[in-house]
Amino acid sequence: MSLDTYANLQTAVATWFKRADLNSSIPDGIALAEAKMNRYLRTKDMVTQNTNFSITGEYVAVPTNFGGVKTFYLNTNPTQTLEYMADEEMTSVFQGNTGIPGFYNVQGANFRFGAVPDATYSATLAYWLKVPALSASNTSNWVLTSHPDAYLYGTMGEMCGFLRDFEGAQAWETQMYRVMDEIAGISAKDQWGGVSMSVRVA
Repeated sequence: MSLDTYANLQTAVATWFKRADLNSSIPDGIALAEAKMNRYLRTKDMVTQNTNFSITGEYVAVPTNFGGVKTFYLNTNPTQTLEYMADEEMTSVFQGNTGIPGFYNVQGANFRFGAVPDATYSATLAYWLKVPALSASNTSNWVLTSHPDAYLYGTMGEMCGFLRDFEGAQAWETQMYRVMDEIAGISAKDQWGGVSMSVRVA
């Protein structure tokens, strides 16, 4: 069976386990595998850019499916990079002062800017997208299309954990992280012509 859709992935996991009684829990396993992907992967397929991000106040909502900032700068002449500053430090340094923002952090579903913007500023935001979650209405995504083994191994690992088979869970998770390292390596080669990236330890 081809691992090309959400439904086929669920069927494959059930088939590999030879356990029909797991069917209702497999979607949870898929979601947990996606959570690991989102914590670990940072690849070219996950980058998007908004060249006219509007900074309208101290707090501005992050984009939908936001997974983290790659680059962030004001569209001034010359451009001005927005640097990350921890929330406690931002409160201490700016204390509500207004001006041209030079710093940001993320609070939940919002960016926070310091100084508090004294006008609306246009910025360019390049950011990481989360892996689009699979569902009955979103039946595939770039990971499942190009790297179905990451989904299969990750879900198998989560389901082994569900069954308290911790040795099996570790074995499958190791396979998943091996595939994700390979995905990262392909991305690095495409972006930097083969310059190697440091590999995070799972």
